[in-house]
Amino acid sequence: MRPVPELKAHAAGLPYLGYVLGTSQNGVLLSRHGAVPVRVPDANRFAAHKLLVSQLRTNDSTKSIEDLQQAALVIGFPGEHHPGSIEEACEAFPTSARNRVKRAVAPLERLLDAHPAALDEVREALAD
Repeated sequence: MRPVPELKAHAAGLPYLGYVLGTSQNGVLLSRHGAVPVRVPDANRFAAHKLLVSQLRTNDSTKSIEDLQQAALVIGFPGEHHPGSIEEACEAFPTSARNRVKRAVAPLERLLDAHPAALDEVREALAD
């Protein structure tokens, strides 16, 4: 565990946490005991971050594939219905992350067959 100033707490380290929390929104965590207000990452940044994390996992290909599948699931809808949102999230990547994320585009292609506009956005955002 290490200090995470963005959360004012201690947590397990997550690469590029500042990026994924760069834009967030209010949400509610519901349970049978009540409701708690929470801040959740913007879905577009969350999905783009999943692309990045899939390429950072060097010793667990199962988790890497799972990260790509989760990213594709979240990217599909906004990529088709909110043009520019995925591109904006990808363009906000720190320079140090861009090359790693670019490696995720090829495996992402087969997962986004049904969402060509979303795939085009990712490609355009990560083009040099």
